[in-house]
Amino acid sequence: MCVCACVCAREGGGEPQARRRAFGRSEWLSRVLAQDDFFGRIALETMRKFNTPGMYHALALLDLQEGETLLEICTGPGLGMEEALKYTGVKVIGVDLSPHMVQLASARNARAIAEGRGSVHAGSVEDLSFLPSASVDKVFHMNCIYFWPDLSAALQELLRVLKPQGRMLTATKFAHTQVSEFDNP
Repeated sequence: MCVCACVCAREGGGEPQARRRAFGRSEWLSRVLAQDDFFGRIALETMRKFNTPGMYHALALLDLQEGETLLEICTGPGLGMEEALKYTGVKVIGVDLSPHMVQLASARNARAIAEGRGSVHAGSVEDLSFLPSASVDKVFHMNCIYFWPDLSAALQELLRVLKPQGRMLTATKFAHTQVSEFDNP
């Protein structure tokens, strides 16, 4: 059985047209964040300010245990990865579409990466072929599910890499938590 928690499920926006619009915005946001200038720094600081409190809450809900592997999708500059690595004996794998975010996350978590407790990869949630099936205990993604162009393919890929008793947490806003349980074949 897989436990999937969705921290404040987003109302609407689930239809393909809305996801395509969101994906277009994510491409624009990626370009802005890749800029090492005033606008890029403002965008990063805004994301950090609004995401950090929810990220702490979401990671607490995951109840990370020693020996577990966490996959963080849309790792951004690596703040969530950095926080998850504070849990004793936890390994964290970060994935982001933006090469610039991969650089930032890698630099922020360089020590853990050198120690073999973390890694960061440029890639898409729809193709995690660098990971074997049933290889991660928990999956976490925050404020990015609505940017995935093919939601079905993304979720299938996440379930492929998630262990049968694994947990996945989808975080958007932090007003309430909805937990669903389902079998992961």
